[in-house]
Amino acid sequence: MRSRHTYAALIILLATAAPSPAFSSTTAPTTAPATAPSEIPLPSIPDQTFNVLTYGAIGDGVADDTAHIQAAIDACSAAGGGTVLLPAGKTFVSNPLSVSSNINIQIDANLDCQLRTQYSDPKKSLITYSNAHDVELSGKGIIEGRGGVGPPTGGGGATGGWWGTNKKNTAKVRPRLVRFSGCTRVLVRDITLRNSPSFHIIFGPTATNDVTIRGVKIFSPSSEISQVPRGSLVSHNTDGIDPLGSNYLIENCDISDGDDNIAMHVEANNITVKNCRMGTGHGISIDATENGVNGVYVSNCTFDGTTNGFHLKAGRDKGGLAQNISFCDITMHGVRHPIYINSYYMNNGDNLPSDPAKDNGQDVTATTPIWQDITMRNLTAGSPPADGVAGIIWGLPEMPIRNVSLINVKIAAPTGLVVNHARNVSFDADTRIVVGRGHAVLATSALILSTPYDATILPGGFANQDVGEPKIPAGISSSLYDPDTGTWTIQGDGAGLGGNRDQFNYSYQSVSGDKTMTAHLSSLAGGGAAGLMFRAGTKADDPFAAVVQSSGGQLTFQWRPAAGAAVSTAPPISAAPVQSVYLKLSRAGDSFEGSCSSDGRHWKPIGPAEEIPVLNSGDLTAGLAVTSNSDGRTAPAVFDHVAISP
Repeated sequence: MRSRHTYAALIILLATAAPSPAFSSTTAPTTAPATAPSEIPLPSIPDQTFNVLTYGAIGDGVADDTAHIQAAIDACSAAGGGTVLLPAGKTFVSNPLSVSSNINIQIDANLDCQLRTQYSDPKKSLITYSNAHDVELSGKGIIEGRGGVGPPTGGGGATGGWWGTNKKNTAKVRPRLVRFSGCTRVLVRDITLRNSPSFHIIFGPTATNDVTIRGVKIFSPSSEISQVPRGSLVSHNTDGIDPLGSNYLIENCDISDGDDNIAMHVEANNITVKNCRMGTGHGISIDATENGVNGVYVSNCTFDGTTNGFHLKAGRDKGGLAQNISFCDITMHGVRHPIYINSYYMNNGDNLPSDPAKDNGQDVTATTPIWQDITMRNLTAGSPPADGVAGIIWGLPEMPIRNVSLINVKIAAPTGLVVNHARNVSFDADTRIVVGRGHAVLATSALILSTPYDATILPGGFANQDVGEPKIPAGISSSLYDPDTGTWTIQGDGAGLGGNRDQFNYSYQSVSGDKTMTAHLSSLAGGGAAGLMFRAGTKADDPFAAVVQSSGGQLTFQWRPAAGAAVSTAPPISAAPVQSVYLKLSRAGDSFEGSCSSDGRHWKPIGPAEEIPVLNSGDLTAGLAVTSNSDGRTAPAVFDHVAISP
């Protein structure tokens, strides 16, 4: 376990409206694949129809038609499958129905749910497809869940609230409208579902694979009083669609409800959501990921009045690995939290701590939330509510969130993006976060703390790594990049730079060919060292060339000619003033040279150019290196005017 150690951190507060400088030789990272699953197989349904009227259904909105509809389903199954038709112009009243393989339930009528009579067995859904293959739910009709009426015991209407209660923790005693469990090749299309007592379309408890949901409309009231008409009920736990399994395509759907619009629980792989509208609700959510989530691709979607845009949430007791998640071409209007990634969700009743420094970390277990490789591209969010926040990216001290890329993201919000316990949160030059007050990005606990905490924020194309084994303090490193001013703040995390085995914090990108790296080192404290480096890799004893300034004022050119070799150092020179020096490191073939300047225009060599043939054999890394002092004091360094050019 790598636990959190208290340390004196350094803050970089971001400007909110200044233009971002161009960054030489940077490219947008591709932390999450942009590819969606291949074509999903559709069900094969025999071409024969079974009209429920033929089996005695009345469809007058009064008579209980359950037995007659089930008789039509059973007859269809006995005949090898086909379409069970609930014709238009009717209102059928039904209790739970069970559907087997090779059957399409086509609802062109109104289907009124009578689940309130099943309150003694709330696990039943109105329509259940269990361990079936090649199944479909279709039609231009409406499935009415009557969730606002409530069960016969516990009251209804304004007295009992939604399904007898307004409490959020009662989903387990409320039935769902449609359930698929253990199925393959599923198609749901064109149908409208309204006012479910709980979730509208749910998959599980056994995984269902190869699912297409197209043109579906889902509506239930918001869970927020401010979003429903005066005197009307709010609805809790009324999720829209909850996938569980692999290979899902959800497209051209319109979902407004009182909880997650789409939620991936426990297990989800290769989930594509595109061309959908999210209205009221809690957004597109991933939570309780103990069985893993891999490959979620959301594109060309709009969010209107949604509480959250993307809500990635898990706690220490219900987490797992969630990775390769992509949100692309997204528009949000009136969304409170456009981005919300939270590893403290429902931690035994706890939520985000008021002070992240007070969480000392815990052992990593099989249920520790792991969020990594997340990309947000071409996202615009505006017209936020008064309590809106640009977003939250908040991992655990023992398991930081890793590799989050914001590419052409435009967010307007009352307050900024909060980042805690994260590594490699990157912004490209087109990303803008404009806030009404405070700072655009805060590596801190909302607006409570005044210092950054355990976060890594980088420009697009860069990565951050501790080279060697960090010793002082163990497990802590921090690189903060201000995308508006181009300023870097790097917290030194190792006790040696240029020794036989390097130990330092390194923010870098890959480069090839002849390159020159320049930067202004505007501040260096704590008794450490900082500078620019070309390096053959990120192992502790890899060959490198570097120009380094110590906090004592000496400037040196250093190099390791071969892996594991001793470090050579050119005669040092002194710089004045110590904390304001421009550094340059150039590569021409296998020749490397370091220089310094007081104004960034007139350069002075630091030692002679050195030939290091081993560094001309392939791609290198180029970046900023900071090391701490051997007595344990951290060494924060501030750079600006960082550029890598031919």
